[in-house]
Amino acid sequence: MTEFENHFKNDVKLPFKMPSIPFTHMFGRFWEDKEYNINDSLEIEFINEKSPINHYKIDIRPLKNKVVSTNRSHQTVYTLKDGQKAIYIAERHFRFLVFEKDNW
Repeated sequence: MTEFENHFKNDVKLPFKMPSIPFTHMFGRFWEDKEYNINDSLEIEFINEKSPINHYKIDIRPLKNKVVSTNRSHQTVYTLKDGQKAIYIAERHFRFLVFEKDNW
């Protein structure tokens, strides 16, 4: 994570609490897009090797390079506790909660 923060010269604030789901492995990876310089991201994954349904991923990227979804049919907008809007996307096998915070 330090490499990612140094790359963007900005701090990342991760959640203080883990979900109440049992995980067996945690992984993190900083991806630097050296070719196009627009897909830099930090991926943090939590998995349970005995339960594939317990797969939790945080994908952080700079706000200027955000991913925009054009398919609005599976999206619901929610308001978070801090007043920020978040989009919940329910696809066939995946669920996403997308929000913007601190230029991320």
